[in-house]
Amino acid sequence: MEFDLSQIPAQPTFYLLASNAIQPRPIAWISTVGSDGSTNLAPFSFFTVACIAPPVLSVTLTWRRSSTGLSPEKDTLRNLRTNGECVINIVTEPLAASMNQTCGDYPPQTSEIDVLGITTMPSRQVGPPGVVASPVRFECRLRQLIPLGEGPGSSHIALLDVLHVHADDAVLSNGMVDPDKLASVGKLGGDGYATTDNRFFLPRPIIGQ
Repeated sequence: MEFDLSQIPAQPTFYLLASNAIQPRPIAWISTVGSDGSTNLAPFSFFTVACIAPPVLSVTLTWRRSSTGLSPEKDTLRNLRTNGECVINIVTEPLAASMNQTCGDYPPQTSEIDVLGITTMPSRQVGPPGVVASPVRFECRLRQLIPLGEGPGSSHIALLDVLHVHADDAVLSNGMVDPDKLASVGKLGGDGYATTDNRFFLPRPIIGQ
C-alpha cells in the first residue's frame, strides 16, 4: 500500500497512519492555569525530549476535536499563550484511568481537576499545580510556540524549558529514575495503550573493537 500525501487528505488519513505506526508514544499529562485562575489537565501523546542542554521538552498540541461546536483551540494551548507555564505529569499504570477521563470533551475553562477530583499540589517554580500521584513531574516555562498549518489537522509545537523536576523516591535507584520502578504508560493507535513491563535489552555496538 502506498500513500501519496499530495493526493489524499492529511486529516484524517495521515493522522491515522502516523498515530497507528509511530507507537508507543510517551504521554505528557499537562496541567496549566487559565487567565481566570481555573486549572486544566489534559494528555498529549505527541511528546518527547527536544534538547538536553538547555533542558527542553517538546509537545505537539493538535486541533481540538469537539462534538459540541466549541472553539478548536485547546485550553492547554490558550493557557500556555496566556501564562507561559505548565507541569508535565508522567502517567503510570495506576493513573491511566484518570488520565483517560481527562480526554473528555469538557467545555472550555472547565477544570478537569475539579470535575474528576484529582489531587494536586503546588509546584516549586511555576503557577500550575502538579498531580500528586504522578511520580515524575516536569515544571516548565514556554520557550516557543511554532504554528504548523491552518484549520483541522493543524498543530502548534510547544518548546518548553524545564525549570524543575520532581521525582518520587519510590521510583529512584541510586538517585536516578529507574525505568523498572516507574511503570509508565505509552499511547498506541486508537484507544490502545501500552505498559513498559515487557522489555528486551540490546547492548550498543562497539565499532572498531
